[in-house]
Amino acid sequence: MKRVTRKRRSLRTGIGLTAFALVVAVLWREWPRELLLTEVARPVVNVEPHESWYWLSDDQLLVMSVDREGRWPLLNTWQGHADLFDRKTHLRTLLPGLTTLLHRSDVSPQGAPSSFELSPGHTWLIWTNYRTPDNYPFPAAAHLDGTHYREWGMDKSEESFFLDDRHFVQETGDADFSILVRDLQDARNDKRYPRTAPQAKALLASQTARQPYYLFADRSGDETKASLELDAYRTEDTLPALFAYRYPQRKPPVPHHTTLVRLPVGAVLLNSEVSPQQGRVLYHLYIVRENSLAALLKRVSPKFVVKPAVTEEIWFSRANETQMHKIGEILRPSDGYTASDAEDPNQLRNVEWLPDGKQISFIYHGMLYIVSAEPGQ
Repeated sequence: MKRVTRKRRSLRTGIGLTAFALVVAVLWREWPRELLLTEVARPVVNVEPHESWYWLSDDQLLVMSVDREGRWPLLNTWQGHADLFDRKTHLRTLLPGLTTLLHRSDVSPQGAPSSFELSPGHTWLIWTNYRTPDNYPFPAAAHLDGTHYREWGMDKSEESFFLDDRHFVQETGDADFSILVRDLQDARNDKRYPRTAPQAKALLASQTARQPYYLFADRSGDETKASLELDAYRTEDTLPALFAYRYPQRKPPVPHHTTLVRLPVGAVLLNSEVSPQQGRVLYHLYIVRENSLAALLKRVSPKFVVKPAVTEEIWFSRANETQMHKIGEILRPSDGYTASDAEDPNQLRNVEWLPDGKQISFIYHGMLYIVSAEPGQ
C-alpha cells in the first residue's frame, strides 16, 4: 500500500514538474527574443557631450566641438573647433582653416550650425545658420580649408542639391518656384531661372535621372498611429509637395504611389527617416509588450507578477514594401520611463542613415555605433 502511495506521489510530482516545465517553456517561447543592438552593431568612437558629429561620407565624420559647458550656446557666439575623423584609421585631425574661419566675428554663427552637407568632391561644406534677427534659417557655405565663405541672406529655399562640386542648386518657394544656381566660388556667377525655363528643366532633368522619386514618411503628427504612410512623389513635384504639407491652403500634387507600413503592436514611433537613396526607411520605436500567457496566469493567481518588456528598437522597411525588418533593440526599465524622456542618458540618440543608405548609426551610452540594414550582414 505504501509502495502504491509513493508511486502516486512520484507520479504527481513528475506531472507537476512536467507541467511547470511546459509553462516555463511556453513563457520562454512567448516572451520576445532579445536582439540587442550592442551585439549586432559595431562601436566606432566615444562621443563627448559637447561634440556634434556629422557623416560626410561612409568613412569620414565632421566633428564640431564646443569649447563651452556641454551644449551649443543659443544666444552667444559659437566658439569651438572643427575636426575630421576617419573611422577606418581612427585618426582625428584638426581642420585649422575651417576652425579659424568660424571664429571670425562676421562669420561665427549664433547658436549651432546644423544640417551639414558635403559637396560630391568633398571640398565644400554647406550648413544652415540662424544668425538673423528673426532666427530664420539661411544657407552658408565654406571651403573645407577655410579659404572661402559665403552666405545667402534671406532666400527662403526649401529643396536643394549639389549639381557638382562647385554649384549648389536651390528651388525657392516663391510664386513660380524659381531655380537658383549658386556658384560657390564666385557669387557673381549665380543664376536664377523660372521653373518653366529650359535651363531649369534641364537642371531638374539631370537630378531626376539620378533620383526619379522622393519619399515622404507621413505620420500626420500622431506618433501613436499603428501605421505609417510612405508617399512617393516625382522629383519635379518635391518642392510643391513640401509646401503643401506646410501650407494646407496650397493644392498638393498627387503622390505617384503610397505604401502603408504597419508598425509593430505596442509601438510608439519616435522618429522615421528615409535613406539618402530613397530606397529604405528606418524607424526608431519605443515598444511596450505585454505577454499574453503571463496576463492569463495573473488572472488565475493575482500574486503572479510579470512586468511588461519595454524596449527601444530600430527597424527598417524597403520603400516599396509594407513588411518591416527588425535590426535590434535596447532594453528599457519597465518603471518610470516614457517615450519622450529626452533627459534619459541611456536612450538611443542620433539614429540616422549613413550616406550609403545601407548602414545606420546611433549613439548609446556615449558611444557611436554602426549597424547594417542588410539582413544577415
